[in-house]
Amino acid sequence: MRRTNCNARQNRRGRAGALSVHSIFISRGVVAAQVATRACNTAIQIHGGYGYTREFPVERYLRDVRLCEIGEGTNEVQRMIVARELVSG
Repeated sequence: MRRTNCNARQNRRGRAGALSVHSIFISRGVVAAQVATRACNTAIQIHGGYGYTREFPVERYLRDVRLCEIGEGTNEVQRMIVARELVSG
């Protein structure tokens, strides 16, 4: 959290390349969703065909993580928002 506050202070001072707090949280959410997706895909691979059945919770975790990826807007749109803010300075 300290890094977030530091970046927000730098942005208020008008330094180029500093992100707003909102963009920092967006980028952290994108990374968290990617990591969770990778973990769920690995778990599906470990379980094999059973990973797709409702008998194991892995199937539900994969559905839930997909919702996290698209729930607040797709990752691509969120990346465009952060990139636009970086370019505008």
